[in-house]
Amino acid sequence: MRLLKYTVSGVRALEEPVTLEFSKNDCGIKAIYGPTGSGKSSIMESVDIFKNSILTPDYTCHKFTQAYLDNAINKKTREMTVSVEFEDSGSAYTYEMKIQQSHDGKFHEMQGNQCEKVAELAQKLITRTPGTSELDRLYEFIHVFKPDVKSIERGNAGLRMVYDSYKVDLVDESAGVRRLIQLYPMIDRAVHGDIVFVDALDAGLHEVYLTRLVEYLMEYGKGQLCFTAQNVDLMNVLKREKNAINFLSEDHKLYQWHKIGNYSPVNMYRRGMIEGSPFNVDSIDFLNVFGG
Repeated sequence: MRLLKYTVSGVRALEEPVTLEFSKNDCGIKAIYGPTGSGKSSIMESVDIFKNSILTPDYTCHKFTQAYLDNAINKKTREMTVSVEFEDSGSAYTYEMKIQQSHDGKFHEMQGNQCEKVAELAQKLITRTPGTSELDRLYEFIHVFKPDVKSIERGNAGLRMVYDSYKVDLVDESAGVRRLIQLYPMIDRAVHGDIVFVDALDAGLHEVYLTRLVEYLMEYGKGQLCFTAQNVDLMNVLKREKNAINFLSEDHKLYQWHKIGNYSPVNMYRRGMIEGSPFNVDSIDFLNVFGG
């Protein structure tokens, strides 16, 4: 099963539709860059809402859900729409879901066309870190980055890293190690065929590790990985693929990177030359804030 198109509107600041397009023949990797407040995280959040609406019976009937949707759905439109196109075993499918606020102030789900496969799609959408019981495989993954780790075990406070002469609870490990352990099951699912969405993939992760993981997925991944990021150096790897780099502008419009001669997407992005993504902040702009 493969996601071909995902369109969302009405989440947080995303008033107008934003569409992510995937190709049947691409590597399955899609990165979304953009300035703070452009709506990158809102796209990721919408996938979680879409999945829950499909898999949770009477999703909008729960009190907690109503309170959450009141904050998450755009204050102006008061409705959220998601439409998807996907394929499975050579057949194409479409589905649309809408959550709308009615006159009584409550949000109600408006199901669109009937699609027998949409539940299977929702099952393959991974939006939160799934638990893992495979400590041996997790250890092999962490051992790549930290060869001094001898094993991983479960302790009273959760996972524990075992070294030669001491043990460290995961809560006391470095932010980088904690992030790697958090990402492991999501990377694993993307490798083996699921459709994974990760907000701020690069958060707390060294750029060398990040680059090598993405390179591996581009080469060997059987699923799809869509993520937001701020690490621009990763673009040097992503630019090898036609549809892998996307920019979300300040006015919430999505632009795909298209190769222009020998221009580097990194340099163009840093110089504010990407359409709709002006980074026009200069060092002297902070003089009024901190003084000179």
